Amino acid sequence: HFVDESVTAVAPRVRARPGTGRLDRYEVAASPLDLGPTAALVRPGSAGPYVPSTVLAVRRSALVAVGGFDEAMRVGEDVDLIWRLIDAGGTVRYEPRAVAHHRNRGSWAELARQRHAYGTAAADLDARHPGDVSPVELPPAMLASWALASLGGRVGRVVGLAISGVEAVRLRGKIADRVDAPSVEALRLSVMSHRHAAYWSARAVARVWLPIAIAVGWFSPRVRRLLAASFLGPAVSTWWRDRPTVDPATFVAASVLDDVSYASGVWRGLSRNLRPGVLVPRLGRSSPD
Repeated sequence: HFVDESVTAVAPRVRARPGTGRLDRYEVAASPLDLGPTAALVRPGSAGPYVPSTVLAVRRSALVAVGGFDEAMRVGEDVDLIWRLIDAGGTVRYEPRAVAHHRNRGSWAELARQRHAYGTAAADLDARHPGDVSPVELPPAMLASWALASLGGRVGRVVGLAISGVEAVRLRGKIADRVDAPSVEALRLSVMSHRHAAYWSARAVARVWLPIAIAVGWFSPRVRRLLAASFLGPAVSTWWRDRPTVDPATFVAASVLDDVSYASGVWRGLSRNLRPGVLVPRLGRSSPD
């Protein structure tokens, strides 16, 4: 990667060390340091928004030019560094063909403390990089359709479905001269987009908007159902997709602990540094140009 002079940093895949306990098996499947098997160009708002500095190869000149790590940050300092390298015009890459192994937490309490600490970094990062710390990024039409479908009752579901249908038709028109079966491709892309939107919206509810959802859910059964789905849906789908060696009940319970701990950290950070960007969805493009 460093043959390309524009590349200033490259990070490998960081995997949890295999172990025999339930905590070890959960970390192997769900460590926040493990960014998965797909190589990526790293940039905020993308599928690879950051890399951890657990293991990081970086050009010394680029590191010096941006001032190194911000020593005022106790957590999130690696994300801040990566984003400053990118802001300075550098290219950062994630390369999962290289793998490093990291020691797991020693107990469930340590895991909860770690995830809580990670959450506290959100407000500090938003202060340094406004707009880049967003709980979810969705096109306006998709955000509207999911909000209506989730909270608008029967009428909302109908209207949300109609909005999705209109967007699928628009997408078909944009790709009609590029693919052999535009209707089939538009449907495939729409379904894939909505699946990702559902997953990341649920993650935002459980990991960022949790206190708001609990407060509103106290009065609304619909929001309580949405909150339960936000915890269970991503955990169950991840377990089903990856089939980790940990049993599903433990995996789901650990995922809930993970999400609640992170959310508590986000709100602790907000109490110290009020940054509303941490809570606001980012609006992305509706469909390919």
